[in-house]
Amino acid sequence: MKSILLFISILLVFIGVEAQVQTKKYDSSKVYQDGKTYAYYYTCDGMLDNKYVSYYYNGKKKAEGEFIDNNRVGKWSVWDSTGKLCAKRFYYNNYYYKTIVPDIPRGPAKLLSAPLYKPTRNADSCYKWFYIEEWEIAWSKRTWSWFYYKDNPILGGNNKLFNLLYKQTVSNNIVTYKFTNQDFDRSFSTTIDIVNNPIDTLLFSVIGFMTKEDWFYDVNYGLADCRILGLCPIAVRKHTNENDSVKWTKLMADKSISISGDTVCLFWMYYPQVRKYLAKEKVVYPNIPYFINNLEDVFFWRYYNTKIVSAGLFSPVRDNWQIKLKMIDREHDIWLGKDVTSDY
Repeated sequence: MKSILLFISILLVFIGVEAQVQTKKYDSSKVYQDGKTYAYYYTCDGMLDNKYVSYYYNGKKKAEGEFIDNNRVGKWSVWDSTGKLCAKRFYYNNYYYKTIVPDIPRGPAKLLSAPLYKPTRNADSCYKWFYIEEWEIAWSKRTWSWFYYKDNPILGGNNKLFNLLYKQTVSNNIVTYKFTNQDFDRSFSTTIDIVNNPIDTLLFSVIGFMTKEDWFYDVNYGLADCRILGLCPIAVRKHTNENDSVKWTKLMADKSISISGDTVCLFWMYYPQVRKYLAKEKVVYPNIPYFINNLEDVFFWRYYNTKIVSAGLFSPVRDNWQIKLKMIDREHDIWLGKDVTSDY
């Protein structure tokens, strides 16, 4: 009887996994190339998902592994241009991995193969960021990205994200800063007093957010990561009557809001200040990973569809995926011991 129940349990698990796999609709295999390497990859709902494999132009394989929902999982291997296996890791997620190659000798040095960082939560229910120092950073890149509600119902349903954050701004819990079109790097210099002069939210519809972020590779932890620095609501103004343009002109003067056409970037919020409020908002959504329990988890694990729109001051992105895949390729170069500081 026990064996029959065990068989049924295994069958149900298998069916459940299979059903979950079938719900995913993968985009066809895409190709990234930069003149030195080229890679084949898949996406699903705007996130890296399924197999990734890259090659040198001499035909030798460079890297191979798998993503699930923007996270590295399972075995990842990297070879040099002669075909020699130089690095191999087993990933439980983007942050937690075990080194397989290079082989670690017996004795005290064996501890070097153990992960230095494993995500755990703090008192605010946020995953703790690992501590970084400037000398540990082998490579970094600042980017600005957009994500839209229509592509991310987990964030945009019922205007959830904006309503949550705006409530905290008018309660004086989150400081807001002027958005400046001309200089993305001067995002947190001028504050806006929304507490005493709240914005009339009936004048616009929020369609998504802009993020300001730093990507980097930490040699101490052997990890690549992305830290969000700022969040900025993106809205479309509503045309209510003939005096609408007059209202918006006054709103811009009073609240220092930047505007281009009908698209409005309302204000910046410093993301580290925002995290604990996002962590209070529980997430219940079909087929999400078990480790995502609140809105802050969505950002920590990058479980959303985002598009890089700028990769440097006044430097528009030609191809969103070219930038993302190039950063992955640079990470593999670091595994190989290459100097990438002047290569990007």
